[in-house]
Amino acid sequence: MTEDVVLKSKMIIAALKKYGEVNFRALGRSMQPIINDGDTVTVVSINRRKLKFGQIVCFQNAKNDIVLHKLIFDGGDKIFTWGVNNRFLDEPVCKINLLGYVDSISVNESLVNRLYESEFNGIKKLLRDENLHILKGSLWFKKRFGYHPNKQSSDLDLLIDIKDFEPIKNRLLTNGFFQVTSEDIEGVEKTEVTFSKAYPGFYLVLDLHRSPLTVNWTRFFNYKERLEIIPQFNMYLQKHKTKIGFKITMFDDTTQLLYQCMNMFFHHGVKGVMQLSVIAKIVQDGKVNWTEFWFIANRYKVNNYIYFPLSLVNRLFGLNIPFFFENRPRIWARIAMRLFVNRFTVFDFSGGPNKWKAMIHNKLISLMAIMVQI
Repeated sequence: MTEDVVLKSKMIIAALKKYGEVNFRALGRSMQPIINDGDTVTVVSINRRKLKFGQIVCFQNAKNDIVLHKLIFDGGDKIFTWGVNNRFLDEPVCKINLLGYVDSISVNESLVNRLYESEFNGIKKLLRDENLHILKGSLWFKKRFGYHPNKQSSDLDLLIDIKDFEPIKNRLLTNGFFQVTSEDIEGVEKTEVTFSKAYPGFYLVLDLHRSPLTVNWTRFFNYKERLEIIPQFNMYLQKHKTKIGFKITMFDDTTQLLYQCMNMFFHHGVKGVMQLSVIAKIVQDGKVNWTEFWFIANRYKVNNYIYFPLSLVNRLFGLNIPFFFENRPRIWARIAMRLFVNRFTVFDFSGGPNKWKAMIHNKLISLMAIMVQI
């Protein structure tokens, strides 16, 4: 999203230097639906040492255009950004070209976040003495990083006990949610059921997980993954919850990284820029016990799958992954990764005229899964 007029660019930069903030009308569609064409935004000068992962930053690109894009990784002397409606990441931006951050936009995202917290607290009260586990989503982001992501809408993934599903389901339906996905496919119980509630301009989306890891690629994987690896790994995750507040649990960073990598492979098909940037942020924060991480990965025989998202983090952002090369898959799996998992296939082609690309990508992922086992 750029202001193409050179004069306006110079005026924006001058106003930021003089007053510390500036209002202007954004042009373009690269940040839809967070910022729409014609929205008025407020940009505030930024301390380059206090950047927040996930915030929308304002910078001047190589063409001297003013750009508003999401910060997905802070690489020290340069940052990595992305227009959420774009297919590709931006070129790395030198911090000297960073001008500010978006302080306010026309969408009332604080209302969305308050509504999520309200629904979460309602479900928590319903469970009485039991803990409610946050897997990922808007509220997880707040608990982990201390602030909500800059998103018009998000989802909230909760891990629940099977016996609590019906009471929570009834509460959601009574409160205006509708059930988006069925509870079983051809008689087989699904591990994730989605509920949604419509508001003017946005939706609340709650995903109830009856086990941590959801496999979208079931028909592409053989019985080894379906009957052995995934269930055993899910049991490990179920037993390693950490209490972070009253009746609230989350995974510690080591377990969360294992979960995020497996979820990105099996549920998202190694697609999703924000999923990848969350993995990069967890790695960068330095709280992962890498000895334990690789021990668990090898014990449950999932190191081959974990390798793919970590490889992208290493290649895209230059992050060092301890013991990475000692735990890499065999040569055939790495060849498959080079062919099918790269900076282009991170992007989601799941809708509209790109559905044929999604179909091709799904087939490639299934082939990659076979190669991993060779």
